[in-house]
Amino acid sequence: MDGKNRSMETNVNGRKKPIPIFPIVFTLDLAISTFPLIIVGFYSYLLYIMDVAAIMIVYTGGAVAHFNLYTLKKNPGRKFIRFYARGMIAAIPALIISTTSLLFYLHMITGIGEVAAILFIISNIFFALSMLFPFIRQKRIVNGKERTLRRVAGGPPDPLQMRIRAVKSREPLLYVKNLGGREIANASQVGITSPVIIMTDYMFENMRESELSAILGHELGHYVNRDAYKSMVIFNIPIFLAIDSFLYAIMDISTITLALLAIFNVYLVLDLIFIFPWLRRRSEISADRFVGLKLGMAEDMVRALESLIIMNHRTPEYRFFSSRTHPSIEQRIRILRKNFN
Repeated sequence: MDGKNRSMETNVNGRKKPIPIFPIVFTLDLAISTFPLIIVGFYSYLLYIMDVAAIMIVYTGGAVAHFNLYTLKKNPGRKFIRFYARGMIAAIPALIISTTSLLFYLHMITGIGEVAAILFIISNIFFALSMLFPFIRQKRIVNGKERTLRRVAGGPPDPLQMRIRAVKSREPLLYVKNLGGREIANASQVGITSPVIIMTDYMFENMRESELSAILGHELGHYVNRDAYKSMVIFNIPIFLAIDSFLYAIMDISTITLALLAIFNVYLVLDLIFIFPWLRRRSEISADRFVGLKLGMAEDMVRALESLIIMNHRTPEYRFFSSRTHPSIEQRIRILRKNFN
């Protein structure tokens, strides 16, 4: 294991750091979207089309980063095709949003406000539905439709069970995901009405029980803190702006409609660049605090985080992808030791 880690570190250090293309694109888009009403005529709608492109970059870029993060490019043949197909299916909302948004802008140019507003609402409905993923995933898991998952019988390991009862929280349903031999240590909480935790088989089979308990406690902290609800609210605010723009379009008040669209564009970009990543980073720290404060497992959590550094090799792609929504593991360890030592 040590030899493997050393070779991986040598390989990682020789690679170039990824270019932060997505923050750059959204920052430029925000600067342009802030002043859409100053420019009149056809050129103002061209600026809105940039937001359509930005949305497409979010979905497709996220899929590419997902492939790089989970090293799916190294899987030959049928396995790669299977994961690639899943990525394409996940990109369908981007295609629908982009198409309806583009039609919306074209109809606004031709003056058909009602049709434009309806198309705009359709695009936002699909955007809102895509944010219901935690709830949909939870139902699929509980109903046994996720074929790569297996339920872990007996609930969470001791001593976590007694501590969960002490804080009067529901015991999480633990499922292990089979990655087909890929060495990825990761866990996530997707439940909304009940805590459903997914853990990779590599993590489940290679971590100590105390470390697994801390990881489960961290994911349970996301459920107790209602982080999934907060994310859904933050992401679904644009749907209300879309409904308002529809009402104003029916009343043929184009100035207010454009103003609402400007607010929507600015909010969406701010949300994707700053608000949502900030909320996710804050939720990670809060979940760590839950482990230390409520469960009394701060030291176990520190050891689990240290194991994650070794097990995931911390490649540049992983650091870049996770740094947008997660504090660095080193930072989380420092905070835990500062607050609970």
